[in-house]
Amino acid sequence: MLYKMIQKTDINYQHVVEIGVYKPETANTLGFIKEGTFCTLFEADPDTAKEIDKMFCKKYNVKIHSVALSSFKGTIKLYNAGASSFCETIDHSPAIAHDGKSKENLSHKEVQSEVFSTFDKGDIDILSIDIEGGEWDVINDMVSRPKVICIETQSRDYINPKIKELTQWLEDASYEIWFVDDTDTIFVKKGLVKYSLMLKIKRLLHSKRFFNGKLL
Repeated sequence: MLYKMIQKTDINYQHVVEIGVYKPETANTLGFIKEGTFCTLFEADPDTAKEIDKMFCKKYNVKIHSVALSSFKGTIKLYNAGASSFCETIDHSPAIAHDGKSKENLSHKEVQSEVFSTFDKGDIDILSIDIEGGEWDVINDMVSRPKVICIETQSRDYINPKIKELTQWLEDASYEIWFVDDTDTIFVKKGLVKYSLMLKIKRLLHSKRFFNGKLL
């Protein structure tokens, strides 16, 4: 959906980043990759990263990093919950909130942990983050100010544990809500997108909830 929405605008972009890809065939950046835009992909699970590399290795416009992004450099435990796998620093994730998972009943592996600023050179135009509650660590360490940011904020009875911090940062950085789906909220720099009357109404309702810390 992100790619299709971007195509309806006049937003220019050269570098798209996706953090938390999971399966390559369902990547949020798939449309951008196919059209030839330079995309940087991050996937914490090394086995899944190999699948991504296998699918995109012949693409000149794709860079893949098999690392977890967190608040520190070193190694970190990655708890295996399939598409909802999460790092040890997360105590409230979709897998925990509505799938009945816990660190005690999940297997884990040690993976490399890095901070986002190691990779962010300030040239990111579109950013998609879905790392099961760890999104704030990326935003808080980001150098770029992308035109569009897609963040996993909710799913069923799950609310991103850092929703207040994300709210404040986005407000201070002059972002506004563009649209919301079942799991993600997509933000755009103010003034970049023109809205239909219906979308203006929907945005107003979502914005009041989000920027009061009551998104969901």
